[in-house]
Amino acid sequence: MKKIAIILPYLKAGGTERQAYYIAKHLQSKVDVTVITFEDTGSFKNMYKNIKIHCLNVVLCKKNTFEIMLRLIKLLSREKFDLVISRAWRSNFLVAISSLILKIPYVLFLSSATNQNMNKIKNKAQGYLISKANLIFSVSQKAKTNCINTYGIDGDNIKVVQNGVDIDYIKKCRKKIIRLLLKLQRVSL
Repeated sequence: MKKIAIILPYLKAGGTERQAYYIAKHLQSKVDVTVITFEDTGSFKNMYKNIKIHCLNVVLCKKNTFEIMLRLIKLLSREKFDLVISRAWRSNFLVAISSLILKIPYVLFLSSATNQNMNKIKNKAQGYLISKANLIFSVSQKAKTNCINTYGIDGDNIKVVQNGVDIDYIKKCRKKIIRLLLKLQRVSL
């Protein structure tokens, strides 16, 4: 069975963690999925109870960048992952460098959070790492445009895929939603 690693800085923010969960949940019936986090923090741990999680136990900050990369390289190498997915802007470049070193295909998700105030050398380096991804997803047209303008990435290599919703959860809530709408309709009459 193929092995996929989904990399996140932590499980504490919200939107990115939810989207990574939906991806992992969808893929786990087809492949062996492990979510790898840098930090062992966050209120979204409970959401991931049916998904394998491995924490590197390193706080994400500039001084720990090299330590995170070494631990990530060691884990990816030991576990022999076939594909690495970075779902967060803060993990994209560590994933890209680690994957290039190990010659593992990688997928990056881009948000609107590109740092457009960086110097030209950093922009070139990050643009190179992004361009080497086997697949690049952008969560919006704006994020794609920011990436093209900031890093010079060919727009044809970036696929726009809007953030999704948990359809199973919506189905569970459908009756409650309908009752609420009926109640609101009676009140407004």
